[in-house]
Amino acid sequence: MLSMTRLRYLLFPFSILLDAVTRLRNLLFDLKIKPSVSFSIPVIAIGNLAVGGTGKTPMAEYVIRLLLQHRIKTAMLSRGYGRATKGLKLANSDDTPVTLGDEPFQVYQKYKKEIDVAVCEERAMAIPFLVDQIEGLQSIVLDDAFQHRYVRPGFTILLTDYRKPFYDDYLMPVGRLRESARGAKRADVVVVTKCPVTISKEEREAIEKQISKHTDASIYFAGIQEKSLRNFDGSIKDAESIQSVVLVSGLAQSDLFIQSMKEKFKVVEVFDFRDHHHYTANDVDKIEKVMHQHQAYVITTEKDFVKLNLLCQNNRDRFLYLPIEMVLLEDGSKFDNQLISYIHQQLADYELA
Repeated sequence: MLSMTRLRYLLFPFSILLDAVTRLRNLLFDLKIKPSVSFSIPVIAIGNLAVGGTGKTPMAEYVIRLLLQHRIKTAMLSRGYGRATKGLKLANSDDTPVTLGDEPFQVYQKYKKEIDVAVCEERAMAIPFLVDQIEGLQSIVLDDAFQHRYVRPGFTILLTDYRKPFYDDYLMPVGRLRESARGAKRADVVVVTKCPVTISKEEREAIEKQISKHTDASIYFAGIQEKSLRNFDGSIKDAESIQSVVLVSGLAQSDLFIQSMKEKFKVVEVFDFRDHHHYTANDVDKIEKVMHQHQAYVITTEKDFVKLNLLCQNNRDRFLYLPIEMVLLEDGSKFDNQLISYIHQQLADYELA
């Protein structure tokens, strides 16, 4: 069997090829040979340099909550990865994760009374549509859009995982980067996600020093805050009444979820599916069989809940999900002020246009 070091050597030429391709692509955009469109309305892009698992949806929800607090009417626009539909689609009550994609449907379910959610592969085409169709729209949040350079956002948030920051990673297939660390220079802010709340000042300064080699962007640190467990009907569940649990997840990186649950409960079984897993009735049958065998509760993530909720007809009182929120550590108010200041300035120019 090949060692990891030897395998990396064998894959390295493919990383060099990817670097050449992405560098050329970015150069064509920088030189305006490939078309890129900017808009008068405030456009906030959220993304990363690495594939999956940096917390884009919690960050999008953080931004949405912040804008709602400031009474800024917003819409979220996503590509809708993994959906069965094509083209531009404005979310409505008939939609499911199949028609919208996992993350857009999750956001729609939580904020449908307060914001509009749309999916479209061609976001440069979708933005004018949203401006025309949504009365009083004041901002648009683009999800997973760091490499979508056909749109030039006014404010770009780059996320990087505390456990594997972009400056300590490699291009695919050797590592997890979609493009090299040079891409970080396009960011207005960098948010280091999934940090422990105990992260020291010295460690933050060391990380900031490494990130600053690649970008002049402001740097912030964020952690994950677990909310109260909820039944599938939305009511809060008393965690102290739970003994044994079965864990179910379909995430790019499920280790933090599994570790956290093992620290709180006796875990009798883990169903760890691939990211964006499409659950079936057979999956639910297997989960319920183990649940009954151990007289346990099932705990899943919020992302998986929105899909399982459509399939679980029986034993719903024993199916629970764990909502989470992103929280900014230390200088969170500075991030808020920086983003809101951009929006207010952009809106002043937009409304004068």
